Amino acid sequence: MKMEKQSNLREQLTRAKDLSELMIDMAYGGLYSNSKELAEEVLELSEDLDEMINDMRIRCVMSARSPQDARDIATVLHLLSSMDLVSKGAEGIARIVEHKLELPPSFVNELSNAFEILNKVVVKEEYFLSGKKLEEVSLPKDFGVRVIAIRRIGKWLCHVDGETVLLEDDVVLFAGSREHIDELRVALELPEIVIAQFEHEQDGVQKAVRLLIDMKDASELSVGLAYSSFLFNDKNLAAVVDSIDEKMSRKRERVETWVLDSAFESQSPLHLRGLLHLAEASETICEACADMVSIVLEDEIIHPVIAQAMEDTNEVMVKVEVKDGAEAVGSFIDEHHSSFVAMTHIRNGKYLYDLSKPRKIEVGDVVIARGPIEAREAFEYWLNAGHEDEED
Repeated sequence: MKMEKQSNLREQLTRAKDLSELMIDMAYGGLYSNSKELAEEVLELSEDLDEMINDMRIRCVMSARSPQDARDIATVLHLLSSMDLVSKGAEGIARIVEHKLELPPSFVNELSNAFEILNKVVVKEEYFLSGKKLEEVSLPKDFGVRVIAIRRIGKWLCHVDGETVLLEDDVVLFAGSREHIDELRVALELPEIVIAQFEHEQDGVQKAVRLLIDMKDASELSVGLAYSSFLFNDKNLAAVVDSIDEKMSRKRERVETWVLDSAFESQSPLHLRGLLHLAEASETICEACADMVSIVLEDEIIHPVIAQAMEDTNEVMVKVEVKDGAEAVGSFIDEHHSSFVAMTHIRNGKYLYDLSKPRKIEVGDVVIARGPIEAREAFEYWLNAGHEDEED
């Protein structure tokens, strides 16, 4: 799969950021659907990203004409190294499917309850989506799902917006909760996703599986928060990413302990291998994100092209203060029926990033979230009732 050359460093950084996030979504989606096709797509995208990162490194080195130029461009080189490590983590997840490493039957069942799952749909002529702009079909508002990428004639389109027209035979990747994905499939008259039933498994395996779902959500959250810390130049967001990484190491150790203990009692210990590989890959993603935000934490002068690139990405990232009179006050963050995903919730200066714990929204809270640009206005209005937001 060959990519079109981006004309400048800013465009390349934007594309690299979008690709790294797409790879993670596709890698976990491949596990969920046991799709070798998705796994192979991840590996191809990894090669594309490697090529792009090398090209950007050459551009950076060639642009330095003085010691000051070199210092200015150093943060970009650091970011590129971290992006490369993120892609290696996604690659590690994809290889679980490619190498046919077995996973416990309960894993897919638990994965269906994760914060967000991926689903692939091939557009047919009779679908209400066919020939329509994304803003016309209003997927975020009506179904609570977001389009993360479209494959058209062998090429992945990551930068999609309301003006993007869905064509017959497009392969569309949707992300959303299991409930919202099911609603869309019903509207398209597609069969529901069937989750295989499984017999009761050992206690250690069940614990490992539940913790791995938590690690999956944490790794995806880390990537979003890391990129947001550059956009908003926010040391507190960077500190949250660092904290998640510290906890991931302990979680991986617990998974390893439970899996190894269970292997002695299991009649088929081979299906536990995939769990160990997944724990390692998820931790690698979080380590990459912690390395990325060290630039922000250490108060290094960040090259302006980085923040500019973050603004141009496939999804918009918003930071909204909740205002008096907003419909969101007294609600839970996931009650807004849109495809915006909250990444962290700030209350009284404290960053609350474990969104699995239900918290009702209060006036003065600040929500940092990501989602498609066409859903931005409705999501922000839900939080601030149209008042000008003071947050940047």
